[in-house]
Amino acid sequence: VFGAGTTDPEAATAAWNAKMGGDKPQEENTFFANGSDDPWQQASISPLDSDSETEPAVLAVCDSCGHCGDLHAPSSSQPANLTAQQEAITSYVAKWLMTAPQQ
Repeated sequence: VFGAGTTDPEAATAAWNAKMGGDKPQEENTFFANGSDDPWQQASISPLDSDSETEPAVLAVCDSCGHCGDLHAPSSSQPANLTAQQEAITSYVAKWLMTAPQQ
């Protein structure tokens, strides 16, 4: 990410965050799925839970709501918060696809 030969990781991190927006990136139609047990949640946007129309974030708070837990098919044995997160992902992506320009 920072290039070969980086001698100042702190400066490289600051430059990367300035370029990409840090914890407030500037993009649209991106869903941020966060899990309460996910060690990567600190690398996500802030706040971890947001109802933004173009950059929503849902924090699933439950046991075993870790990294990539939202990527499998819903099951009746999983925590309700994880199911709600998966339903939110489906809803947002469907809305974005319906409003996307047709080619």
